[in-house]
Amino acid sequence: MSYHQLGRGGVHERILSEKGLDWRDLERLRAACTVPGVNAVVLSMLARHAEDRPSALEVLKTDWLHDAHMPCKSAYDAMIKTGANTGWGLWGPQHPCFAERLTRRAELSWTYRMLLSLIGAGLSPVRLHGARLLFRRMDEVGDGTVGLKSFCKVAVAAGLSAEASEALFIAGDLHNQKYLDFKNLVMIFLDVEGFSQDELLAELRSLVNRIRGPVVASSEQVSATVLEKSGGGGESLLKREEGGEVGADLTQGRGRYSDTGPTDAILEAEPQVLDPRLKFVDLLAILDQRPDARMQR
Repeated sequence: MSYHQLGRGGVHERILSEKGLDWRDLERLRAACTVPGVNAVVLSMLARHAEDRPSALEVLKTDWLHDAHMPCKSAYDAMIKTGANTGWGLWGPQHPCFAERLTRRAELSWTYRMLLSLIGAGLSPVRLHGARLLFRRMDEVGDGTVGLKSFCKVAVAAGLSAEASEALFIAGDLHNQKYLDFKNLVMIFLDVEGFSQDELLAELRSLVNRIRGPVVASSEQVSATVLEKSGGGGESLLKREEGGEVGADLTQGRGRYSDTGPTDAILEAEPQVLDPRLKFVDLLAILDQRPDARMQR
């Protein structure tokens, strides 16, 4: 329903209007899901006034979200029993170095763990599917968090010692929240060795560009760079770039040129662009002098 509203546009105006959703939207909502109670919860979330809308905690406590735990838990248990998949990332109880790998992860510096968290935040849903099943398996209450007791219970049952389980929980709780959310779980179980060299480099490039954001340059700078790279034929070069795309040599990677006016232009960084100003010594500083050999290569 939300995706449909975003596609049509005017979401803000439609929710705040006196009429609210029209009959077409209501019919689409009813047809989208037949689970009892779901439509009522979604409609309450779209209420005009804030006091009429439920809080996030109230939505999490609804029966239809709690009932969804059983299929997720069953899917995770089935995934483990097949033998083809022993978990996700470092969480593989059948791995011979299961305890050793998680113990080393718990000993990493805060900055290194933060870097892993940032990388994990950009992973595709397909790669994170196993992590979501694992998180739902550990989240017994269904409030979107995993407490110390619940985490240690599962970890000890998998073969970790009580001390190692508690240390791993503390390492995952980056911001001292006294619980682990999904992003924390991805961080402590993210297996860097599970990436190929190209995949790891692509994720690091994507991370750099998410932090860096769009690059703003004046139109004079863009024109001068185009003329220099094309040997004076800047006009023909721009014409060859369909849709206004500038060549890779202009932005040290792939990018898109948007003409926003006579004075300014924006070079929007795409996920695969690596900031040319980033040096390996900068990564070392981020890693708190704990360089990963694969990242260095």
